[in-house]
Amino acid sequence: RGEGKGSRGKKARGKKNFLSTASPETVVDTIIGIHSSSKHLGAAPLDYMTFLKTWQSLFETKKKSLISELGHLQGGLDKLAEAKDTVDNLSNNAAEQQKRLKKAQTEADKAMDEITKALAGAQDTRRETEDLKKELAQRAEETAERKADIENELKDIQPVLEQAKEAVKGIKSE
Repeated sequence: RGEGKGSRGKKARGKKNFLSTASPETVVDTIIGIHSSSKHLGAAPLDYMTFLKTWQSLFETKKKSLISELGHLQGGLDKLAEAKDTVDNLSNNAAEQQKRLKKAQTEADKAMDEITKALAGAQDTRRETEDLKKELAQRAEETAERKADIENELKDIQPVLEQAKEAVKGIKSE
């Protein structure tokens, strides 16, 4: 014949077959028509019963196959619905995490700005401290020089001062 199961299956899927669209009464009428048309060929009631059993067997096989396929398709649909829910949940979680990340990044940027300002302030304070140390060292040096000058002057004045003290003592006693 040249036709395999695959080609018949494709034809059956492409078009609606008689049994899927016919009412039960139409199916029964068709079966009776088949029996009536085979009487003049010499078909016996046993042949008709064999035909009905074969038809019933084919019908049950096809029904089981369709139920199995329907179950398989329903399982696939359930998996797709589950995957959709998972994707929706993951998308929502990702959106929430994106918001949290953005907030954390903003806070981190603020903290970095504060640290930078604090470091700049510390550098300014360090420079001021160094300047004050230099000024203090300079003043200490100036004070030491002045002290040395004053001590030198006192060395020269000390003997005169001692003489003046002695002279003042001498004045009181007289």
